[in-house]
Amino acid sequence: MLAIQDHISCYGRAPNARVNYDKSIAFPLAGERSRVRLKLFRLARRLQFQWYDSDSPSYIKYLVYPIWFSKTQRDEYC
Repeated sequence: MLAIQDHISCYGRAPNARVNYDKSIAFPLAGERSRVRLKLFRLARRLQFQWYDSDSPSYIKYLVYPIWFSKTQRDEYC
């Protein structure tokens, strides 16, 4: 978990680089919160990242591509 914080800190030391927490999103690649270590979920929340997983009511969009983790999210997109 410290590695994530270290990477964000390193990024922030670059000239004109800042993490825009209002636009930052965290999501598990497995799609389910139950597969994510609780520590990682809490860290994402503490860093004020938006969190999406299969329990979220909506899908997320990365650039122009939709990402969904559940049938409900897929149906909302479609």
